[in-house]
Amino acid sequence: MAILFDCPFCSSSIQVPDTAAGRQGKCPKCGRKLLVPKVAPAPGSEPAAAPSACAAAPPQPVAGAGGPPPVEIPEVGEAENPMAFLEQASAAEKPAVDDPVAALASATTARPSVARALKKRRTRRRSGGSLLVPLMFASVLGAVGAFYYWQSQPELAGTLPGTVKLDAVELPTGVVLADQIDVKSLVKQQVLEDLESHPLRMKSTENLMEVELRGSPAGLEVTVWETPKTRFFTVNLRRNAVLNQWLSDNVLEFDRARREELAEAATRFTIDWATSLNEGTPPPELLPYRNRLALNSMRGGAGYLLVAVAGSSSYSCVYEDVAEGELWFLLPEETRTFRLAGRKFDDGTQPFPGSYTVNVELPAEKPATAGSSTTRPGD
Repeated sequence: MAILFDCPFCSSSIQVPDTAAGRQGKCPKCGRKLLVPKVAPAPGSEPAAAPSACAAAPPQPVAGAGGPPPVEIPEVGEAENPMAFLEQASAAEKPAVDDPVAALASATTARPSVARALKKRRTRRRSGGSLLVPLMFASVLGAVGAFYYWQSQPELAGTLPGTVKLDAVELPTGVVLADQIDVKSLVKQQVLEDLESHPLRMKSTENLMEVELRGSPAGLEVTVWETPKTRFFTVNLRRNAVLNQWLSDNVLEFDRARREELAEAATRFTIDWATSLNEGTPPPELLPYRNRLALNSMRGGAGYLLVAVAGSSSYSCVYEDVAEGELWFLLPEETRTFRLAGRKFDDGTQPFPGSYTVNVELPAEKPATAGSSTTRPGD
């Protein structure tokens, strides 16, 4: 008769002879020590006679009056018994209940759950690993798709024609509305009235432009003039379909940023100018207000975003004709080519990714009329 039971640690099935009941051994799979359960005989049944070790062995002698001779427990080999028993279980190690089978069951009820938990954990690991491969594959496909998408987009590069205004030009006046100046009404009125009586003239350090701020009931009026060193240069953004489309898709975002910057600069300038008037302190530094206040009132989103690069210098747009899609720049008079590029903002970003070469076309000379003379008056 053999005893068949499961290892409480790894749940593997183990079969041993009934002579190993109550002894300790090691599981052949996980190597953990365990106790072989004792199987109690059925009530009212006589214990079965021990089988002979060999079918051809002679019959056992009849027991004498002293009782049956002791039966030796045969040694169990590796081939017959998958467990290497160590020692007979001591009384302290035996279960404290009468039924050894129940004792073994009670001692191992919690152990199979550990084994099952380990199996579930391994299953979860395998399932997690199986999900990792598709995720990595999807990421690679997404990266490849994005790469081909950007490669397929039209390039924001090329050449554009530009013009230079050799004759004197008067630009339209820019206006910063009084409603855009977020200060108390009395402070705002004081500053606008003072600048109406005493307009403020600003000159750049490079003598590239002159800017005037003049107060009026409507707000601040801005005028920009060229200098003897500069001329107005223009470039039409609609001459390039790719550039025009990119600006159509993105220009509103930058025009919103321009208007916010303009309102903030107008408010700060009004506060600084009122402080100078009331406390008799020197006027504020005007150069930061030239671009943020004056020029922002003269241009739209495209002029706020794009700059002209001539040589190693970058020049801000001084006027934008939104209706015609035309940008105006004040550049050195001798400029014959420049680059239209994205402005680099204070935070280091440069949102416009393109670059265009602008070739300046000189205006045709006016034909001389009959009787006209090139001699200047007084020569």
